[in-house]
Amino acid sequence: SFAGGATVDALWTVSTTGRKASRIGRTVAREPDATHDAAGIAAAHARALERVGRDIANAIRALQQEPRAR
Repeated sequence: SFAGGATVDALWTVSTTGRKASRIGRTVAREPDATHDAAGIAAAHARALERVGRDIANAIRALQQEPRAR
């Protein structure tokens, strides 16, 4: 059944070249399936993965704003 929607549970790490700084994160994204068919579940997964990507992009921006270690 496709009625449950999509859940993506991702652990991720962002690190920088030339710095010792890194960010470790976890994103749990749950998205409903509006149409209850294969296309709907694919769209729900796409939205959940977009949220993972946004969280990783925010971590990258935060790392870029940190001062470089000497």
